[in-house]
Amino acid sequence: MIKIALCDDEKNIVSYLEKLIEERYGEGFSVITADNTENFIVQWKEAHGNMVDILITDIQFETADGQQSGIVAAKKLQEEFPKTQVIFMTGHLEYATEIFEASPAYFLLKPIEKEHLYKAIDKSVLKLQSERKKSIQIELKGTIEKIPVNEILYIENKGRNLLVHMKETAKSLHMKIGEMEEKLPPYFLRPHQSYLVNMDYIREFNRKELILQNDVKIPISRTKYPVAKEKILLHFNEHSES
Repeated sequence: MIKIALCDDEKNIVSYLEKLIEERYGEGFSVITADNTENFIVQWKEAHGNMVDILITDIQFETADGQQSGIVAAKKLQEEFPKTQVIFMTGHLEYATEIFEASPAYFLLKPIEKEHLYKAIDKSVLKLQSERKKSIQIELKGTIEKIPVNEILYIENKGRNLLVHMKETAKSLHMKIGEMEEKLPPYFLRPHQSYLVNMDYIREFNRKELILQNDVKIPISRTKYPVAKEKILLHFNEHSES
């Protein structure tokens, strides 16, 4: 399931885009709408804790300080959720040069033609899929090695080293767990100070532990359980609908 947000203060445009997305992509997309990018980001994070996959937003909204809130909000969003794909819309070409401050996936000029919308979304989906297939580079005994991210089951902290558990093997490397967490995509969960877990391999969980598909049990710390539960349930829901 791809989560997509439409943000524009013109309701007719939002309705038009929502209809086009439903016609082309059907139930494969979950669409959320809002009339202000900044308000949407705050509300969504409070409700779900993570961000949508694709944000389609107008560049300029009516703000008290006159800022182009679409660009400002998109930049803030990408600082926290760098994998989110941003598609900008505008009816004013004079703003086109400023959108690149936020590294957009695409730029749409109003009135929006459906072929252009579909091209922008398809490009964004391809980027999301490529991110999921990426490898990370690690250094093992002076040798640089690439590890496919989707083959990592979980990672545990072992003193000054990390033990990376994969489908067929395990690799030990000298790295802090916080540094590794920054390298990994958002579907990796940190349920405990000493563990990182690929949520694709979680079979079940309770208040005390996660149980992976290979029956390995990973502890969940009491303070991390509420956030962990929310993220796991959301991930389960997305996986079952995709």
